[in-house]
Amino acid sequence: MVIITLQRAKCIGCNYCVELAPQQFQMSKKDGKSVLLHATDKKGFHTIKSPDHSIFE
Repeated sequence: MVIITLQRAKCIGCNYCVELAPQQFQMSKKDGKSVLLHATDKKGFHTIKSPDHSIFE
């Protein structure tokens, strides 16, 4: 199982996550920070879980 977690408050907007997994991340035009697509938010931690290891392809 693959688990991706983003703590958006600590994002510096470097775009690395978007380059690594463009299907999972986008950069916000509003504040320049990354957004983890289809994630659930719990206390500032945005998380997605996938049983499929090809999530980064």
